[in-house]
Amino acid sequence: MKTTLIKTLTALAGFSAISSAQAFEPYNGPYVGIGGGYSHLHREVDTTFTIVEPGVPTLPVPLAPNKKDSIKGTLFAGYGLVFAENWYLGIEANFDTGSTSAAESTVIFTDEISGTPVGTSPFSSETKLKYSYGFSLLPGFLIDENFLVFVRGGYINGRFETADSFSLLFQPDDLLGVNYPSQEKNVSGYRLGFGGEYRPEYLNLRLRLEYYYDRYDSFSSTYDTNFLSPNEFDAISMHTSGDAQTNNVMLSLIYQFRSIFVKE
Repeated sequence: MKTTLIKTLTALAGFSAISSAQAFEPYNGPYVGIGGGYSHLHREVDTTFTIVEPGVPTLPVPLAPNKKDSIKGTLFAGYGLVFAENWYLGIEANFDTGSTSAAESTVIFTDEISGTPVGTSPFSSETKLKYSYGFSLLPGFLIDENFLVFVRGGYINGRFETADSFSLLFQPDDLLGVNYPSQEKNVSGYRLGFGGEYRPEYLNLRLRLEYYYDRYDSFSSTYDTNFLSPNEFDAISMHTSGDAQTNNVMLSLIYQFRSIFVKE
């Protein structure tokens, strides 16, 4: 009798372990997702402005930070695995749409001797994140069969477009305006975030709500313009630099590639 009871308890324990693993199977394997949400792009811009003329120094331009709120979308695909009972690890590749930010400032030129204003120069700077892509690791924990919490860390690469312009207005009515052609470049960075997922029973779908922060390396743009008479100077050079970052809150729908789900 004692031997039979031990065998019965052992069998029940084994069945319970199998059922638990089966209940978490919907988080194992490949998946794809689509989502959208809020994004805030912020870029601190340092600008220098040089009039190429003997005795005229390089002028720093105190531009306000480039920043703007926008709506963005995301596509992603990944592979997840549950291990050691409730622990989860996923690897994910993503492609995100971009966002735009802009800033403006005005510099006042003064006479070197008298100190009186002799002209003004409105500047504008626009930074556009056209799109980004990258990959992340998602370690997480399954609270139960329907709820997963996770953190995120990974690499990101963004395609940035910068556009800068200025006008020179020398008293009384000498106006010169320059709109530089936009410049594009890819910039690397990192992504950090956290979030949670909810899985309705019997469905191979999950809902994800997450926040992530993207930080990109510093990048710069240089513009040079040469002039002929009747201007009193030979050329103008403008240089902008700064790093960009985004704060994002996203809601996504995930499809898990699985044909059978087991209910406990």
